[in-house]
Amino acid sequence: MISLLLGWTSASTVVTRVWQSPYIGIQSLGKTLVLAYTLVPRPIVGGQVEREWVMQLQDTGIDAHSWSALGAITGVPSMGEIAPLLRERGFDTLLVTQLLALKRINPNIRNSQVAVVETRLYSAPSDEVYWSVQSDTFLYKYSGEELRHPNERDLREFVEVMIRTMSGNGVL
Repeated sequence: MISLLLGWTSASTVVTRVWQSPYIGIQSLGKTLVLAYTLVPRPIVGGQVEREWVMQLQDTGIDAHSWSALGAITGVPSMGEIAPLLRERGFDTLLVTQLLALKRINPNIRNSQVAVVETRLYSAPSDEVYWSVQSDTFLYKYSGEELRHPNERDLREFVEVMIRTMSGNGVL
């Protein structure tokens, strides 16, 4: 398992945990809605993160759509608000990327931040998670709002590592 995790890394992102439901089998992503958000330090939706996910998923042949592009609800939605939209628009999967925490590795060095991020796949339109991955991403330049305005290189590498991890686990 350690060698597998080391294969899913980049210069800035390291996969720390992968989980797969023993009750829900592997399924094709199909039509996928992407939502990226954080509740820390305040709730915001990360449109730039969603766009990167959508672009890279579409490059692999997935029919991916950004939550922000739908313009359905402003702010971070609840599953109760998302489920009807998943049903109405025929989505098969909900991909959620959530910034859990920003950790400062060295308090004396400004750009020594690590973003702890969890990415989850839900079988639409339910709220059942069937796969998740947690990762640490070293932030090349810390701006204070990594989800809203992430460094492009960090963001691209993060999504690349997540897609390789998904592929390696058979969920892509």
